[in-house]
Amino acid sequence: MVAQRQLELTHLRLKQSQNHNIRSKAHFNHVFKNSKKIRHQLYYLYVATCYGSYPARAVVTSRKVGNAVKRNRCRRHVKSFFRTFQHQITTEYDMIVVVHSGMVGRASQEIWTTLRRQLEKEGLWHA
Repeated sequence: MVAQRQLELTHLRLKQSQNHNIRSKAHFNHVFKNSKKIRHQLYYLYVATCYGSYPARAVVTSRKVGNAVKRNRCRRHVKSFFRTFQHQITTEYDMIVVVHSGMVGRASQEIWTTLRRQLEKEGLWHA
């Protein structure tokens, strides 16, 4: 019974509001035009000051990455990283992750490690 309650509490903590997703074209344009572009072999990370009153995130995958299954798998890994570590990531910035084909077939732990190291390097990670 206690283990089930802990699982429920963990699940509640990992929810992220839909308001924290970048959806509008104007919001995407703001981030792309006013951002710092960080290159990595697995992705590009665009970081810009908040467009609204809360930080927002987006994951972009093109058809060059692979078929729909591969694209969605990469997208799920990145979104789960942001959802899991939302309390350790700086809340002053909007972020867009553009996935590269190099991410296909990588383990989630490897993807999470590279994202965390990149955010630490850029000063966007709270210890």
